[in-house]
Amino acid sequence: MSEPAPRTDWLAIIILYCAGLVAAMQFAKLSPVMSLVARDLALGPVGAGLSVSILGLVGVLFAVSVGAVANAVGLARALRLALFGGGAVALAGAFAPEANSFLLSRFLEGFSHLFVVVCTPALMANAAAPRDKPLALALWGCFFGAGYALTSLLAPFIVGEAAWRNLLLAHGAAMIAVGLAVTWVTRGQMAQGAWPGFSAILRKHADVARSGAPLLLALTFFAYTVQFLAVLTFLNIFLQTQLNWPAEQIGVALFIAPLWSLVFTLMSGFVARSGLGIARSFGIVFAVLAAAALVVFALVPPPPLLLVSLAVMMACFGLLPGLAFANMPRVARSPEQTTLGFSAIALFGNLGTFLGTPLLAMFLEAGGWTSVALVLATISVAGAGLGWALERATRQHAVVN
Repeated sequence: MSEPAPRTDWLAIIILYCAGLVAAMQFAKLSPVMSLVARDLALGPVGAGLSVSILGLVGVLFAVSVGAVANAVGLARALRLALFGGGAVALAGAFAPEANSFLLSRFLEGFSHLFVVVCTPALMANAAAPRDKPLALALWGCFFGAGYALTSLLAPFIVGEAAWRNLLLAHGAAMIAVGLAVTWVTRGQMAQGAWPGFSAILRKHADVARSGAPLLLALTFFAYTVQFLAVLTFLNIFLQTQLNWPAEQIGVALFIAPLWSLVFTLMSGFVARSGLGIARSFGIVFAVLAAAALVVFALVPPPPLLLVSLAVMMACFGLLPGLAFANMPRVARSPEQTTLGFSAIALFGNLGTFLGTPLLAMFLEAGGWTSVALVLATISVAGAGLGWALERATRQHAVVN
């Protein structure tokens, strides 16, 4: 275990946070250019969705065990390799001539993304003095939405009329640049651990499956992740085809949406401590999310109501992940279970990002935007039910103890 930092190295924390931003961009960079990529590489709706969510497949397969591998390599060294490797693969993907090679590059980017999100928060915590750790990790909690917003802001200036490959080249260069900066601020950090055995990795997966309430909380988190990235991905197409918005206006909307969501992520800690209870807090947020999805995608109301409903959706998408992370210490029975719970959140979070975009694409192709609205509402109702089951399991454990 590393010694606490006597003083907070804010420069190191900011540079490490930039690693999170470029990792978020691995998902975000296709959202503003999805229609161009699909056209040039002959990707149908399902293929287009898979090009985003395939990064999550790596997390589904390796989320529980990758922490042990990163520890064996050394967190700082693993992060550097992830950034340089991810940058190289992103550059290669920019030159992909057809769909299969492009999807392969996206799959390989998933390894880079997973190692970044596992290693970076631990390194940020190590760079912070004890009193500043909550602030440093709160900053990390906003990396995905901030990366999405930054991508939406910069993409129109990089892409131009049709050169989507420029955006991928810029992202690859950014990952390598951040890798160089991270190499500088983590110089001398070479600590390594023992390589995990196969049986140890299997036991860790079994422990997650038996964790009870933490597993239910991870499933509730899945009900969020299976929707969030998919909605952001297809919001571009929805605004373009249903409302005939120009590219500039869509770019502004895609920039504001995740930033608005971030505001509510920061507020979620207060909601978790408000006394509403787990079932009521998750139930209210998921119910409002279901109603907003039906209004936006099924009714397609006049612009003022549509914009308000979209704002409500993004607020719910901001609250849900914060509620999940804030409630984990409450539902876990021990520090070990808390760790298992966060491993389960990583697993089901990646499963949600992997399945969500192709799932919405399939329903969009089969039944249009009304089908999209219905599947989103159904998932939200299931999320509310999982929140109720989670609170019941937590209360039963409290009674037993």
